Amino acid sequence: MIKKYGSSGGDLYDDMKVQDIYKLAKGKYVTGHFTKKCGETRKFWGRIEYDDRHPTTLTFWDMRKKQYRRISLKQGEFKIKIGKWELRHVA
Repeated sequence: MIKKYGSSGGDLYDDMKVQDIYKLAKGKYVTGHFTKKCGETRKFWGRIEYDDRHPTTLTFWDMRKKQYRRISLKQGEFKIKIGKWELRHVA
């Protein structure tokens, strides 16, 4: 379940899909962190990219690593800040 929070901290949406996140980001730079398969937490700063080959995975270009990264919605957790919005997900 992905939750979208406004600047006031209140729950706005309880169930966003990957396509909703792409529409919200619209090429903007985002920051956040996610938990890798091994349990390690990784911080990132980058831009979310649309990749319809992976419908349950967020793809983004990590500006620090200069590589594409993917976050699975089926496992782990993540938190992304897009402008004034914050998205949180726990599988």
